[in-house]
Amino acid sequence: MMIKYYECKYKYSISAAKGLYMPNELSVTVVIPTIDEMQIKDVISVICNTCDPADVACVIAVYGEKTTESHLSFLHSLQRDFPAVNIRVLKQPGHGPGDAAYAGCAAASGTHVVILGADMENDPHDIAKMIELSKKAPDDIIKASRRLKKETFAKYPKFKKIFNVIFQRIMCIAFHSAQTDITYAFQLTPLRYLQQFSFMPDHGAFAIELALLPEIYGVPYIEIPSAVGRRTEGRSHTDFKYYLGYLKTGIKIYKNKRR
Repeated sequence: MMIKYYECKYKYSISAAKGLYMPNELSVTVVIPTIDEMQIKDVISVICNTCDPADVACVIAVYGEKTTESHLSFLHSLQRDFPAVNIRVLKQPGHGPGDAAYAGCAAASGTHVVILGADMENDPHDIAKMIELSKKAPDDIIKASRRLKKETFAKYPKFKKIFNVIFQRIMCIAFHSAQTDITYAFQLTPLRYLQQFSFMPDHGAFAIELALLPEIYGVPYIEIPSAVGRRTEGRSHTDFKYYLGYLKTGIKIYKNKRR
């Protein structure tokens, strides 16, 4: 699938595409960026145990250059452990989680796509709930919201919690948004939006752009409460420089939106 770049910035209309999918035709690609997280097996296990196999087009595990040969072998072993689901293992061409998400979505099939972490930080049980809602509203983005699950942010480090609140408020004001968790990219997105709309060539911004589709293009959305797990694998980002990068990305998207 070809994902479009900013050739004609934000001038598309989604009205003509409404009703393209019938609810019984829905099928989802699950994209899981990974480096070395063994918990990806738990993520896939939950998906297999909670989702109807007919609703899952495939699961794509996207790895990068930091992934070891032993972990790559482990990823391929998941294809044998979960024969009921089509598991694909894909190497990302670039660097970082944004590029991994982009690569997975570009390789997706079916009608919808969802991206989540390999470390159980995002709750994979929510995918089945998203699918059921999407069958009733196939044109809507089904967005997970940590803020609708009030105890969720109690698990966050204090600095991360404060920055998240500030960043959320800035983005809601800038984009005139009523979303409760505007930058959280754990969501079920109709694939045709990725084909129809343009995204920045900087793939690092891809996940945030997905989260901002309702604000950028007026795409309808439904929010559901979602819990966040504390990472036991991977790197938890708590430094100011990392979050400053998020703010710069938001500003860049906002500037493109105004063109």
